[in-house]
Amino acid sequence: MNISVYTPSLTSHSGGVGFAVINLYSKLCCKDISYSIQINSLGDGGLLPSGVADLGFEMNQFSAFKPRTIGLSLPMIQHALNTKADINHLHGVWMLTSYSTLLAKKISHTPYIISPHGMLDPWIISRGKLKKFIAMWAYEKWSWANASIFHALNTKEADAIRQVVPNARIVVAPNGIDVSADDFVSHMAAEITRFLFLGRFHPKKNLHSLASAICEIGDEVYRKSPFVLDIVGWGDELYEAEIRRIAAAKPERFNFLGPKFGEEKDAVIKQSHCFILPSFSEGQPVAVLEAMKAGTPVLINANCNMPELSALNLTADCGVSVDEIKQALLWFLALSDSDRQALRRASFDYVYQHYSWSAVLPLYEQMYKELV
Repeated sequence: MNISVYTPSLTSHSGGVGFAVINLYSKLCCKDISYSIQINSLGDGGLLPSGVADLGFEMNQFSAFKPRTIGLSLPMIQHALNTKADINHLHGVWMLTSYSTLLAKKISHTPYIISPHGMLDPWIISRGKLKKFIAMWAYEKWSWANASIFHALNTKEADAIRQVVPNARIVVAPNGIDVSADDFVSHMAAEITRFLFLGRFHPKKNLHSLASAICEIGDEVYRKSPFVLDIVGWGDELYEAEIRRIAAAKPERFNFLGPKFGEEKDAVIKQSHCFILPSFSEGQPVAVLEAMKAGTPVLINANCNMPELSALNLTADCGVSVDEIKQALLWFLALSDSDRQALRRASFDYVYQHYSWSAVLPLYEQMYKELV
């Protein structure tokens, strides 16, 4: 089966989407040599993950007109019209990369799948309304109408897709992750609790509220149960400056580590006691899965689209407000060492059973085979 994939970016500028795309297709190539996969993206000057050229798929990067945020690439469109793919798969919307799969359907009759990766979430749609209005009526309306399948990462995203494309045929399949028994880290009791934020510096991640919550925890609590927030991130420099300004009120409680990838990122996760993500909007955050596979408990909210964690008492809802986040942090600080260890074990067991590639990959294979 020949699959051509189109996405704006695979580099460090892509956030979690590029990582998820690379992971998925490297696993498909490894599992079944009958898959022939091309991943087509725009060159954006960002860093590609190390070893990506040896993962079994062909990779093409195309030039685009400026500004790059529009995503207009005539070479990418020309490639889509000439390729002999059985299926095209578009990852991401709101950019003119959508034209590649749309025109290929109109001219070459190649069916295509759209994975929005959370980009049809109401919070995302509410931002940059003028740009999205123009994109909607210039091309997205037709792109969505001609898609054979919409791929949703979870049922909440499926509901968001139906709000925009009521007649869409939707297949739900979550992100997967490499996980083995060796990934679990059993922590000993520590004098300082290490909270971790890992992600892009972007307002939707709500890091500003997290930083404020860290500062608002009383000094008496801090002296009794010392803690630090390790911040691993990259992206909007102005937003990072805002976070540093907030952190300046209690600098001993913050540790800015810059961007981390690969083994360095894994090492930071493994030394953490708790991962926290109080986002306003997510598709399905791979960083949460990465934390849980190391046995690191997570504090997330409903916007992370993993409600089962709350139902199974694997997290405390951190909400989005400063006070809600503060209460979740205090809840974790109050846990005994034995309770933390039990939570570590249960977090690992859950992601191992439900998000390993052995559980997830068959869902993608079924989607592709049924479409062909």
